[in-house]
Amino acid sequence: MKIYTKNDYSRAYTELLEILEYVSQEDYDKIPKTLIEFFEENKDNSYLYNYQIEIPFEQQTMLKLTKILIASLYVNYWTTNEEREKIRIKENEYLINLEEEKKKMYNPNDIFRKNKKYINKNNFKTKLIVKENKNIISRIMKKFKKIFFK
Repeated sequence: MKIYTKNDYSRAYTELLEILEYVSQEDYDKIPKTLIEFFEENKDNSYLYNYQIEIPFEQQTMLKLTKILIASLYVNYWTTNEEREKIRIKENEYLINLEEEKKKMYNPNDIFRKNKKYINKNNFKTKLIVKENKNIISRIMKKFKKIFFK
């Protein structure tokens, strides 16, 4: 899940307002004026977005946040109660499936079982090798001793 910044939102509002210019007046009027004013006040005036009416909506380049805002407008203002209920049911089914997958992935009992299998597989004996780290002075002294005390 991405966390959006204020700049992301202001650009998405700019794109959304541009797209809303091509929506029918009937659908535009269903959106509360206070919400439109909010979009206007918080849009990024330096960001330019050009909606191309000749290109199908699905192929338009726009921010993901803009798509989310359009979906929200669709669900909250442009659908009938019957459609809205169908969308809510599908959304709930999706969330339930997502939670079930999480339970399967992160089930504490399964995690401990997996760890036991891992521990049993790696239950072999190992030996530690000790490496002596000698500084350079002690190595030089050892060389001198070998040379002079042979």
